[in-house]
Amino acid sequence: MDIVNITQPPVAQFTREELIAASSNPNLPTLQQLLPKLEPGWALVTYGTGNSFTDPHNKQININHCQILNNGLRDLAWEITNAINTPSRIELETGAKNKTISELDFVMGIHTMEAEAQLNAMKTASQLGYNLHEIGYSYLSIATYDSFISETITLETYILTVANEVHQLGKIKNSQGIELMAREEYANQYRMFFGS
Repeated sequence: MDIVNITQPPVAQFTREELIAASSNPNLPTLQQLLPKLEPGWALVTYGTGNSFTDPHNKQININHCQILNNGLRDLAWEITNAINTPSRIELETGAKNKTISELDFVMGIHTMEAEAQLNAMKTASQLGYNLHEIGYSYLSIATYDSFISETITLETYILTVANEVHQLGKIKNSQGIELMAREEYANQYRMFFGS
């Protein structure tokens, strides 16, 4: 007889309301600085599986609630940053559609926005007491973050360093859940916009 593994669906660890309440904690100054920058009309949604993500066209921040609340707060810092950067994202997409920017400029533009989002997620993780080495950030990202926090490098240098690292080594899952190099996924998005 074959043994059949039945996978249970992930269980929610927090509600949307709990995430909102926790994000107002004054011990999380990064979130406190980001929240007022978010334009009105954005919706915050919690959902079941997959990565947290921002939908710039529908003005929706989607946070996976099948993780501990602190991870959701870290994701929220990342995704609010992406939401704040929506005008830049739309500008990149328009440039691709109008064929006025190159594929590399599009890809590096996305990497630059994601580097800023990573910085805010790392700040939030640190404020939550995480050890950045234990939660998956690269050695270079952590060293660059430490240099930025100690004010030995500028924000511009931080973003450029991290964007270049992501361009060389970064991996993400696309909308079908397939992991690939970040630069490949963003190049695919460019080609989609370019061809439309």
